[in-house]
Amino acid sequence: MSIVIPVGKIGLAVGLDWRLLPAASKQASTEQLIRELAGDNDAQRVTIATRQSDSQKSAGLFMRPDPEDVGPGGAPGKLYAAAAVLAAMAGETQNVIAAVAFKDAANRERVAVLVVEGGLPVSDAVQAPEKAIDTVRTIRAGEHGFAGHRLFSNAPALFGGLAEVENLSLEDLAHAAHAEARLGRVPANVRAFVGAFLVLALLVGGAAGGALSWQSHKAKQRAAEARARDPLPKYEAALAEEIRRLGIARASMLDLVSNLESYAAWSDGWELKQIACTTKNCRSTWERRGGTTRGLLASRPGETLEPAESSADKAVLSWQPQGMTLAGWTGVTEAPRMADALAANQSLYQVWANAGIRLQQSGAYAVWPDIGMEVPAEVAIKAQPIEVRLPWPLALEAITQAPREVFWKQLSVAVDIGSTTQPLLLVLTGTSYVR
Repeated sequence: MSIVIPVGKIGLAVGLDWRLLPAASKQASTEQLIRELAGDNDAQRVTIATRQSDSQKSAGLFMRPDPEDVGPGGAPGKLYAAAAVLAAMAGETQNVIAAVAFKDAANRERVAVLVVEGGLPVSDAVQAPEKAIDTVRTIRAGEHGFAGHRLFSNAPALFGGLAEVENLSLEDLAHAAHAEARLGRVPANVRAFVGAFLVLALLVGGAAGGALSWQSHKAKQRAAEARARDPLPKYEAALAEEIRRLGIARASMLDLVSNLESYAAWSDGWELKQIACTTKNCRSTWERRGGTTRGLLASRPGETLEPAESSADKAVLSWQPQGMTLAGWTGVTEAPRMADALAANQSLYQVWANAGIRLQQSGAYAVWPDIGMEVPAEVAIKAQPIEVRLPWPLALEAITQAPREVFWKQLSVAVDIGSTTQPLLLVLTGTSYVR
C-alpha cells in the first residue's frame, strides 16, 4: 500500500507502483491502459511522469493506505508523487536514488527508496531502515539494471558506507512539488458513461427500451471481452519496461575484458579455474594448491567469499566490477529486420569460423518478451539465444565486431594454466534481437 508523508499543507505520496506505458500510444489507448492497470491493482489515484526528450510516459499507481498508515489528522488534500517530483529535479541525464527517512503514523522508522533512471521513476518502495540499506546497495551495484546512481538522503549516516551521500530533505521535495506530479483520479471511461446514461433512458422508455438496453449491455460485454483478449496493450507495456536493458553495454564489456587481463591466475597457493561475469557481479572459482582460505582472501582485496559454494579445496569469490552499465533500444524500429540481419551477418560468422570462433544459435527466433499470449509477429521483437566460444586473444575483436542486434549478458573464462594450446577459453552468452 502507498503511504502519505505530510509536509505542511501537502502530502508526499510514496510506495507507488510505477509502470512504463507504451511509447507513442494514442491518448484513448493510454487512458484505457491506465484504467486497466488501476483496476488490476486497486489504485485510487494516478499520476503520469513524462520524459520530454521522447515523450515516454510512466504511470504511478497510488493504492489506498492502510488505516494505521494515516495520521489522526488524515491525509493532506493535495497529494504529490514523491518519485515524480524527484524525477523532475534529477532531469534526464542522470540516474538517482533518494532514500528519505520518516516516521509513519505508528511512529515506526521507515525509509522511502525512490529510484529515477533516464528521467522516469522506476521504483518506489517503503521499507525498514535495514532493508532500505540493502536495497540501495543492490541498486547502485547494478543488480537491477543501471549502476552507480547518485545518492540523496535526509539520513546520510544510514548510507555513508555505500557512496557519497548528498542532502535532500522532505521539505526540499515538498518545495519542488509541481502540477505534473500531483495525484489525480483515474481517467473516466467517457464512452462507458455515455452508454450507461443511454441505457437508463431506454429503460425509462418502456419495454422496447428494455430490449435495446439488453442489446447494449451485451454489446459492451462483447467489447470488454475483446479488449481482454487483445494482447497488444499488454505486450507494448511489457516491451517498454524491458527494451532499454537488453544486455551489458558494449563499452562496459570492452572495459571488463581489459581489466580481467591483469587478473592473477595463481594467488597464495590457489589456482584460478574460472571467472564468470554478469550484470549482477563477477565470480572467480579457485582450487587449493597448498594455500589457505584466509591467505586467498588477503591476496584478493575487494572480493568476498561465497561460503555456500566453497569448500576446503575450492573457493568461490565474488566482486562488483566498476562501471558496469546496461544498454538497449528505445523502440521496436531500432531492431533490424530478421532477413536483413541474417544476410548481413553471414559473412562475419564465416570469418569468425575461419579464425576458430565457434558460434552457437539456440533454436529459432521467438517473440520477446513472452506475455503468455499470442502477439502479431509484425509488431513484435523476436529473440534468439546466442553463444560464442573463442580464444582469449580474440576477445576485444569479437566484442567490437558483434552485430548491433546482439547484446551480451554473461562473459566467462575457463582457465587451464597447464595447457600449452588454449590456457584461456572465453565464452560470451547473450541474445540476438530482431523484428
